[in-house]
Amino acid sequence: MDFRWLRRTVPVATLVVAAVLAGLWWVARELKPLHRDLTFGHHAWIRAEVAASQARQHPPEIVVFGDSIVEAAHLPELCGRPALAVGAWGARVGELARLAPDLVAAVKPARIVVAVGVNDAARRDPTDPDAFVAAYRALIAPWRASGLAVDLATLAPVVEAAPLGDVNFDPARMLRLDERIRALATEQGAGLIPLDTLPKTATGGLRPDLSDDGVHLTPEGYRLWRETIETAICPPKP
Repeated sequence: MDFRWLRRTVPVATLVVAAVLAGLWWVARELKPLHRDLTFGHHAWIRAEVAASQARQHPPEIVVFGDSIVEAAHLPELCGRPALAVGAWGARVGELARLAPDLVAAVKPARIVVAVGVNDAARRDPTDPDAFVAAYRALIAPWRASGLAVDLATLAPVVEAAPLGDVNFDPARMLRLDERIRALATEQGAGLIPLDTLPKTATGGLRPDLSDDGVHLTPEGYRLWRETIETAICPPKP
């Protein structure tokens, strides 16, 4: 039997398959940012609507903006004053523009806390540090220019060797973003909340008992998280 046709067909078929796979890879790469943008945008819209409703029910004097760590926080008050936690799953600093400005304009809080940046330090598709600072500055500069009290939080550490800990987030990059946050707080005359001082292991990861999954906090973790915020922003007791 003559198999010469097979020798001619296999290379062609291989090239076709390779081209199809390459095309699928390219489409997935190009659509991933769009998918994230649409997914986050929908969630951010819902969170903004929920936050606005909560603010009407219980007008806050202090608003905390951030990512899913903030979103999961139970924060009815800070420093004995009504507070509101407005976070969104997956939020990066540049995406807080979808949550924060309109709510601040409507609520007119006395103080704003910004606790964001862990997602900017993701091992996959991290935010460029210069872009991080530019987006952060664009977010808070109008508030500072109007005289509004603003506090910037450094990043809470993540658990070592945990899938949602340092397997997913880069501690070295988080430290670099912390440096940028500290510098920006000085530049903008903002307060600083050192969430990077939450209890850690000897090797620098968040103490495992303070996290449910490597990044989100347990009740005790949130107690310490809130305590760190209040220590930084509450007026000293007489």
